[in-house]
This record gives sequence, C-alpha cells and structure tokens, in this order.
Amino acid sequence: MKVTFQHLDDDHDPRNGEVLDEPAVIGLLDDLRTTRPPIMYQFVGDNGFNLTIGIDNGFGCIQYSRNDGLPPYIMATDPTQGVSNSTDMEFVVGGTLTPIEGKYRVRFDLVRDVLLEFAQSGERSEAVHWLEF
Repeated sequence: MKVTFQHLDDDHDPRNGEVLDEPAVIGLLDDLRTTRPPIMYQFVGDNGFNLTIGIDNGFGCIQYSRNDGLPPYIMATDPTQGVSNSTDMEFVVGGTLTPIEGKYRVRFDLVRDVLLEFAQSGERSEAVHWLEF
C-alpha cells in the first residue's frame, strides 16, 4: 500500500503530497521525531483511511479515521499505560497548539510500529488499544 504525506502545520513542506513506500515512511518518521517541535502529520492511505500522528521525540498520538472525514474517529492508547495516564500533550496544527488528552499518549516505538503496519496493510494495528471518541 502507498501512503501520502501531509505536514499539518507547514503547507510549504516540500514533502507534502509525496507518496511514500514503507521504507520511506519510516525514514521520514525518524527525521520528524528528531528535527521538529511537537507537530501533527497525516499519512493518507490509498485504501480510504488515514493515520494522523502527533510526534514529540519519545512519544506521540495516533488517530485512525476515514479519508472522507466521516466517523468513526479512533484514537490509540498505549497498552502498557492504560487510559489513566494524566500527562496531557499539545501538538501544533495550522499554527495552533492542539491539546490531546494524556490517555492517548503513546510511546514512539508504538507510533512507529502502528505506522509501519498501516503502510503495509492499511489496517489498524493491534500493537495498541483503540478508543472511539
């Protein structure tokens, strides 16, 4: 499966609209982790679904949703943390800090695993738990 990258805070990012294969997705994710502030990105699948991912070094958040914007909207939770994690997060989207509840905080290694599985199959990963909101 192919995914298309969208930087949700920088319309001028030269990678916007770039169609990525699996190795390119992981390389880009590693780059974004170390060179950017906490920002949201979208990986649009050619299967009608996408992942919206917030990245901030060692953690992030993941939303799985349809490309057409209709529900359901499903957020990942870290199975080792449960939903009691109270450390809220903020990610920049369109120049505005967007708060994300701490229960959706996911370790970066899980963000990578979920994105890799999505790039391979287009499906939601079972490496995390999913909550509909």
